[in-house]
Amino acid sequence: MSVVIRLAKYVRSYGDRDNDVDTVSKYLRSKFSAIHREYSPNPRKFYAFCTSVTDTATTAGIIASVRDMVIRQHLKQSKLL
Repeated sequence: MSVVIRLAKYVRSYGDRDNDVDTVSKYLRSKFSAIHREYSPNPRKFYAFCTSVTDTATTAGIIASVRDMVIRQHLKQSKLL
């Protein structure tokens, strides 16, 4: 049995948009991106990843990508890359 949770019940600004995965993820990416732009002390890229924590393979790939981005940024700042 699958349980359907309506995002609009918990996030009023979501309004009457469709409650499917693509629409919800696009909305959340947009909201977090706007928050990032408004509150980030330095201009920088915003990355958003959608996955299920029960999907361990995808989650591991995301963590590896984030680790790689952080290391590359530090190497760049230290003029080693």
